[in-house]
Amino acid sequence: MSRRTVILISALAVVSALGAGAWLGARAWVAARIVAQARARGFDVTLDAVDLGTTEIVARNVEVRAAAMPGLVIRAAQARITLSAFQPVAIALEGAHATLTGPIGATAAAAGALSDQAATGGDGADSAITSASVEGDLTWSAIAGDATALRCAHAKIELKSAKLSDVSASCDGLQITRGTLALGPWSADLLRDASGERVRLVLEPGASAPAAVTFTRAASGATHFDAALSKKRPSDIGLSPEARALLGLSSNAPVDLAVRYDESAAGAPAAKRPAVVTGSFEIASDQLPVGPGKATAVHFALDFKGAPGGPFAVTGRTAEIGGFSGVLKGQLTPEPPRAQLTFDTQVVSCADAARKVAADALGDLGKALGTFAGAFGGAQALRGSVSLHADITADLRADPPLRVTTRTSGDCDLSLFR
Repeated sequence: MSRRTVILISALAVVSALGAGAWLGARAWVAARIVAQARARGFDVTLDAVDLGTTEIVARNVEVRAAAMPGLVIRAAQARITLSAFQPVAIALEGAHATLTGPIGATAAAAGALSDQAATGGDGADSAITSASVEGDLTWSAIAGDATALRCAHAKIELKSAKLSDVSASCDGLQITRGTLALGPWSADLLRDASGERVRLVLEPGASAPAAVTFTRAASGATHFDAALSKKRPSDIGLSPEARALLGLSSNAPVDLAVRYDESAAGAPAAKRPAVVTGSFEIASDQLPVGPGKATAVHFALDFKGAPGGPFAVTGRTAEIGGFSGVLKGQLTPEPPRAQLTFDTQVVSCADAARKVAADALGDLGKALGTFAGAFGGAQALRGSVSLHADITADLRADPPLRVTTRTSGDCDLSLFR
């Protein structure tokens, strides 16, 4: 080998080594910049390596934490950063395993503060990143108490701006557990933009006409809630045996239920909180479980009114529960969610009470009335009149969450001879 050849080969080796070193140095520099930029925006990021390109950067084995949200940990197989004119404009975490710990209210507040910091970097300079997404599974512990958890087998969250004001999210394989009690699997999706927000919960994923719950809130403050279960078995809508027992469902018999809720804001421009909040709530069921092995017909509607934040005074319209007509009144408190209502029926004859659903509505007295009526020639043998008063308390923090106590007024006489 000539001396000239040896010199040429040596020169090429030096250039190659310098190029490789520069390339490795560039990758290390980019990784350090990613970590530094993330820290400036409230995130603590670690990663194994980066792959560089002219239109994107791919970081491998990424872990994300945030001091503002100590309960948040995201571990992703990779983070794909899209570039435009060598500036990052979008980031996507793929193959992520996300965990959250903490109550929903505190977590939402922390997420809002973190979003503001992420949008400006804490120095008021807007971020060039206009969209971000996370795709993978999610486990949220202590969401409503230490023993409560929410899990999504497949979740996707997309932020279409640097803040949480324009976001969409979906969750498949949604399960909520509290000890041995389990709800789901369901599916859910959320959409929030300048016009308001919408949440839809599907209780029968994959069904052609699934039972579903829909909640919408417009930017004006108007709120709508709608839920419909048309002859659905509790097991078909994700209610475990423990959940059915908590709700007083001793069997897996079909449940028929329709619920509608509307709230509107009036008295002030949309930019301000309204002076008065008004709304209505309706429920209709021909077969509503009211206790172990019991179901009855329930049809009622009520109106409520009050200052923002409540409590709201309830003015009831005519309601029918278990064949008895009457009026609902009381008070609703939105935070924490609680309702205290009374139901006073119209006076009905003992004969009518026996013919309708006295056995369910009046307990032991109703059973006795029905027995006597059958033994002595039917309801015509009963004389007198009765009315029913019920105190209803609904509190999601209580166990059980629904309590109903009743008492009757009036006298019934048994006529042996007609």
